[in-house]
Amino acid sequence: MTVSRPFAHTLLRNAVAGGGARAVTLLVGLFMTPYVLHRLGEARFGILALTTVVTGAIGVLDFSVKSSFVKFLAELIALGDREGHDRVVVTSVVFYAIFGAVGLGLFTLLGERMLDLLRIPSALRGEAHEAFFVALCGFFLAGVLSVFPAVCDARQRLDLTNALGVVCLLGTAALTIFLLEFGAGLRGVVLAQFFGIASFHLGAIVLARSLAGPFHISLRSPSWIWFRRLFSFGLKLHVSSTCAIVNRQLDKLLLGRWAGLPAVASYEIGLRVAANAGSFQPYLAAALLPAASHLHARGEGVRLVEMYERASRYLFLVGVPLFVFIMMNSSDLVTAWLGRPHPMASTVLRLLAVGYMVNSLSNAMAFVCQGIGRPDIQAWQSAFQLVANIVLSVFLYHLIGPLGPPLGTSLAFILGAWLFAAKFHPVLGISTLRVLRYAAAAPVVASVLAAAAGWAAAAGLETTGRLEAALALSLSGAVFAAVYLGGCLVIGVLGRQELDVLRSVISSGRGGTE
Repeated sequence: MTVSRPFAHTLLRNAVAGGGARAVTLLVGLFMTPYVLHRLGEARFGILALTTVVTGAIGVLDFSVKSSFVKFLAELIALGDREGHDRVVVTSVVFYAIFGAVGLGLFTLLGERMLDLLRIPSALRGEAHEAFFVALCGFFLAGVLSVFPAVCDARQRLDLTNALGVVCLLGTAALTIFLLEFGAGLRGVVLAQFFGIASFHLGAIVLARSLAGPFHISLRSPSWIWFRRLFSFGLKLHVSSTCAIVNRQLDKLLLGRWAGLPAVASYEIGLRVAANAGSFQPYLAAALLPAASHLHARGEGVRLVEMYERASRYLFLVGVPLFVFIMMNSSDLVTAWLGRPHPMASTVLRLLAVGYMVNSLSNAMAFVCQGIGRPDIQAWQSAFQLVANIVLSVFLYHLIGPLGPPLGTSLAFILGAWLFAAKFHPVLGISTLRVLRYAAAAPVVASVLAAAAGWAAAAGLETTGRLEAALALSLSGAVFAAVYLGGCLVIGVLGRQELDVLRSVISSGRGGTE
């Protein structure tokens, strides 16, 4: 059996939309990060980086209730249960409104202690406190309104929410530049980010209403029964999401505590490149969750395995060359980005790229794992990865200094991915070796050959300035892409069916559902 054309068409449409949105995000970030760093300076840029630590620390208390929205809304849409649909909407809004009020209250009581923990210099404490407060307001607003993008996604219109996200991202970048040019500083950056969050979620309300029609909501709509169902499902994934938040912020917390804000800023530069490169895979693979649920419910195990293996192959095709190129050209990339060499950030990027590559390529496992109702496997993997990250990062920091945490994070990601595969693949009745042979062999070989050719093409070029580094990157990238794509075509990685569906998605701009 094979995945039907309409089904594949919808999956690919959503994957293309998600990947395209992440590509725009990456390009905007490549421009905005050095600009904001230059305007704010390393100390204030380090504070900006720590806002995600603060929101992440409080965000772990929501028990991932929002992770259940798409699943239950999609089921209610399929059943035609409009009353239940609207009860889910209002229950989620009420829950996150209460959660936000409690969270802001906690920050009001404990904000100064948080500044002490992060060792914010006295001259910057006022700005830091204000930045953290605005960031938390945006975070809680996103929680209150998060059900409305889920309404769109539950109707398989991820293309609409991704397009809205791109528009709001560009607006946020423009507003950031405007405010910084007029001297707003750190306050201007966090206010622009709040504007972007508010714009996206208010726009999602409009989209949700256009797709679902008016919501019939009353003061009696919140449902304790629905809250328990949302909470129960979200709790199963909360371990994974909490560990992911801590893993993402742990190194910055350790460096801020022991090495100071300049070290945090250097780490943030490398992290942004590695994390943005790794963010393609979740957006490309997100449609696997409802698709895996559909196939698993119908008992179509053969089609499920086929879909998983194909998706893994596509993720490797996109992810492996991207990270190999980043690792090979980390110094030139940072120089071209910032306008000057930054050895610390370049080394951090090279270390993180290895771990983020391995971690991001396990996204197919994660979404299929959730779809077949086995989030416990993902939870065990995430918990193991977190413990390994804490132990390795602390140990390596004391052994080799500020480069220890990024090295520890990469090693933890590699070990966690190995454990995930060892526990998950037997559930599908396949071996990890089979998946790697089918999905990884061709991209790895083609990427190594492309890296060698790209390195040879740019070897010996002087790259001490932005222009020289950009030229070296362009030359190396052109040769790398030509060799990699040529190798994939020779090997025949993509078949005629996949190419036909891709052409159909691009030409029509819309897809169907099965």
